[in-house]
Amino acid sequence: MFYAFDLLGLDGQDLRARPLIERKQMLRQIVPQKSSARFYRLTCEQDLEGIVAKRKHGAYGEGWFKIRNPRYSQYEGRRELFEKKRAAGA
Repeated sequence: MFYAFDLLGLDGQDLRARPLIERKQMLRQIVPQKSSARFYRLTCEQDLEGIVAKRKHGAYGEGWFKIRNPRYSQYEGRRELFEKKRAAGA
């Protein structure tokens, strides 16, 4: 199964500086849209860590949020691997 949630490049053109909403519009022309809620539910059912949500007007890498699977089996005992890293001295 294949899930496309972003389009970083197309026909040799780098799209990462464009807002997410534009990239998604271009993606929908190529791949049919599926429900995000269904995708999250399937992620949890497959015991995956979670999904990433993005601001629709953000460039690639800006304003991303991780939505974790609260029952992810590999989280316990390894929290430091899943926590956001903080800058030194913070």
